[in-house]
Amino acid sequence: MSKTFTADYNTVGQRMAGFFASAAHDGWTIESELLSDGPSVLMKAVIKDAEGRIRGTGHAEEKRDSSFVNKTSAIENCETSAWGRALAAVGFLPKDEVPQVATIDEIKNAITQQVSGEFVEYQACVKDHFDVIETVKREIANDDVEAALAAWRDLDEDTMKMLWKAPTKGGIFTIAEREALKTNGRKAA
Repeated sequence: MSKTFTADYNTVGQRMAGFFASAAHDGWTIESELLSDGPSVLMKAVIKDAEGRIRGTGHAEEKRDSSFVNKTSAIENCETSAWGRALAAVGFLPKDEVPQVATIDEIKNAITQQVSGEFVEYQACVKDHFDVIETVKREIANDDVEAALAAWRDLDEDTMKMLWKAPTKGGIFTIAEREALKTNGRKAA
C-alpha cells in the first residue's frame, strides 16, 4: 500500500463531518440498526432527509474473529462501515471519482476498475436502480426472499449481470445476499 494512496483516503468521520456541514444536508440524519450480533455483526445505516424520506442505506458485516479490533469493537467498526456505505449511496464522494467506502481494499479495487471505465458504468447502474437494490436488501434482511426475488426479477438481464459484481470487487450485494438470491431463485448472473 503506497503512502500516496492512503493519504488520499477520507475516513468515515471526515466524510460525515463534511456531509453534515453542507447546507444541502441541513436536517438530514443517519440512523443505525444492529441487525445481527453474534460471531458476525450485521449493521444497517439509513440516511434520511429533513422530511424523513430515506435517501440512502448502507449495510456492513464484521466477523468478531477477523481482527484484534473486532474482538473488542466489532459493533462500532461495523457501524462506521455502514455509515460510510450509506454516505456513498447518497453520492457523498468528496475525492474525485474515488468511492469513499469503508475499507482501503475496496478503494484499491475501485481504482483498478475505474481505469477501465467499468467502475463508472457500475456506479451509474447502481444509482439508476438503487430503489430495486434497496428493496432486495431490505426484503432479504426481513427474511422475505420471495419479495426480494420478485424485485430482482423486475430488472432486465443486462442490469442483473451488471449488478452481480462480487463484494470483493466493490459489488453492492453482500455474499449472504447473493447466496439468498442464488439459493432461492434462478441463478442471478
